Amino acid sequence: MSANDAAGIFQRNVFAAFPDLAAKPASSITAKDVVAMLRKLTESGKGRAAAKLRSYLHAAYALTLRAELDPDAPADLVRFDLTANPVAPTGTLARYNKAGDRTLSEAELEVYWKALVGVPEVLASALKLALLLGGQRPSQLLRVTLPDVDLAAKTITLRDGKGARKQPRIHVLPLLPDAHAITSALVARAEQLQSTFLFSTHGTRPAVLETLSNAVHGIATGMINNGSAVAPFQMRDIRRTCETMLAALGVSSDVRAQVQSHGLGGVQAKHYDRHSYTKEKAAALSAWEDRLRVIVSDRKPLPENVISIRRGRT
Repeated sequence: MSANDAAGIFQRNVFAAFPDLAAKPASSITAKDVVAMLRKLTESGKGRAAAKLRSYLHAAYALTLRAELDPDAPADLVRFDLTANPVAPTGTLARYNKAGDRTLSEAELEVYWKALVGVPEVLASALKLALLLGGQRPSQLLRVTLPDVDLAAKTITLRDGKGARKQPRIHVLPLLPDAHAITSALVARAEQLQSTFLFSTHGTRPAVLETLSNAVHGIATGMINNGSAVAPFQMRDIRRTCETMLAALGVSSDVRAQVQSHGLGGVQAKHYDRHSYTKEKAAALSAWEDRLRVIVSDRKPLPENVISIRRGRT
């Protein structure tokens, strides 16, 4: 799923930035060559990009080194004559891989939701649905096709290919009223375009993740400029915000993991737990839709100790 991201990083930071190194045989690249590429990024303040480039390089060399003994590895990899991974001795750049901790407040989430009005309809629908479904990964949501949606059963199926899974994990989520309404409109739009993709601008291919990311970046920048956000945020911070707010609603960590499809790779989940968690996910997302509806509403409920002066006369 990160193929486009990896291709972009290599194009900008290897092929364009170091054409002489890019032209050399993979077996002749040294650790010092790798460090030169990474250092250019870290010295220009792009530590996260450097960490990602190192990770991709390390994975490529590691896969190629074991290709001769791995029947699952592509045969094209058995031709590079590698004897070592030149990335392994380099610094890990761990400080650039720190887990984020940014979450949006309810006030920020309200502004974010309302700012989606200015985003093209199909992109706004994707971002709203990712939020309504408890913070789904946009990269997985964008791959949804019409056969993955069952409006009668009120479900949508995502495929989670994160981690070292040989087959994506089937991730079925219930569609509660607000999510169902958005999905129904998307289905009708896709059928009108004669497209199999739920999220497509012209019908021929799904929307790309970078477009969504740019839309969120634009909203975040606008919120910073008008003072409605205390700090910048990205799409992954929306996912973290959803889980944090689900926890505040009393949704257990096990059910949150099922809703967001993460942390499910252990022995218990892999071999023994065959419960679908359908009811638990529906209850969690129902409570979340109710809470989100309150957060984005212009008419917030009064605190319990406040009496409205607009009560009818007796």
